[in-house]
Amino acid sequence: MKISRFGLVSFLIACSIFPASNVYGKDDLGRRLAEADALSHNGHYIEARQIVQSILRKYPREKEAYIILGNSYLNMDDNGESLGRKGYKQAVESFEKARAIDPEYGKTYDNLAECAVMNGDYKEAVVLSTKALAVKQPCYSGYRQRCIAYEALGKYDLAIKDIDAYLKKGSFNLSDQVKYQMLKAGILENARRFDEALAIYKNCESLQNDDTVKLRMIGCLRKAGRARDAIGVTNAMLKANSEDEFALQLRAKLKVEAGDLKGAIDDYSRAIDSLPTASLLNERAALYDKTGRSDLAKKDRKRASGL
Repeated sequence: MKISRFGLVSFLIACSIFPASNVYGKDDLGRRLAEADALSHNGHYIEARQIVQSILRKYPREKEAYIILGNSYLNMDDNGESLGRKGYKQAVESFEKARAIDPEYGKTYDNLAECAVMNGDYKEAVVLSTKALAVKQPCYSGYRQRCIAYEALGKYDLAIKDIDAYLKKGSFNLSDQVKYQMLKAGILENARRFDEALAIYKNCESLQNDDTVKLRMIGCLRKAGRARDAIGVTNAMLKANSEDEFALQLRAKLKVEAGDLKGAIDDYSRAIDSLPTASLLNERAALYDKTGRSDLAKKDRKRASGL
C-alpha cells in the first residue's frame, strides 16, 4: 500500500531520521540511503533527491546514491508533473557516474539497461543487462531486463529462458510471482504458444483470483480463436457481479465473434439497462443493422447522440 506523503514524512521526522544538520557520520550512511530509497519507492521523489544530494556532498563517490538519484529522475515529481526527456537524460548521467565509480557493480548496468528499454534501444539493453549479470557484483534483475529486450526483438525463446532464470534466482512475494508469471505467459502468447500461456494464466488465477488474470486469459483465448472458451471466462466474471456492464460488453463482443448475434444483443441490452453509454448503444445499433432491425438501430443511435 502506498503511504501518503504527509504520513511517511511525518513518520520519518518522528523517528528523528531527518537531523537538523546535514553533517552525519559514515555509520549513518546506510540508514540515509535506505530512507531515500524508501521515499523514492513511495513516490516522494523530491524528498529522496534532497537526501541523496546531501549524501553526495559529503560522499561524492557513493554509487548507491547516484542510482537512487537516477531512479528519482525517471519518475514523476510530487506535484505529478513528469520530468520527461530532461529527467531521462539526468537519470542516465547519474547512472553513468555510478558506473565510473565502480565498473563492477551490476545494479548500475541493470538501471542503464532499463533506460535503453525505455528508449527503444533493445540491442543496447541486451548488452547492458548481460554486463549486469557478468560483473563481479552481478545484479540478477538483468535477467528480467534482458527478457523484456529479447521479447521486443522477437527472440521469444531467449526471453523465456531469461524469465525462467530470473524466477529461479529471486525470492518473490505472491503479487510479484503472479506478475512475472504473467510476463512469461505474455511472451508465450507472442510466440503463439497459447496452450502453455493458458496453463500459466490458470495457475495465476489459482494464486490471485481477480479480473486482471481473467482478462489476460480472455485475450489469449481470443488470439487462439477460441471465443466460446473466452465466453466461459466472462461467465465466471459475471457470476461475481451479474450486472457488471464491462463484463457484459466484453461477453457481447465475444458472442459476435462466435456468431451468436442474438445473445450479443441480449448482453448489450443488460449492460445498457445497468449503465447506458453512447458506445454501448452504437454497438447494439450495429448488431440491429446486421439482424435487419434498422428501426431499432435508428432509435439506439438517436439515443446515443443525446448522451
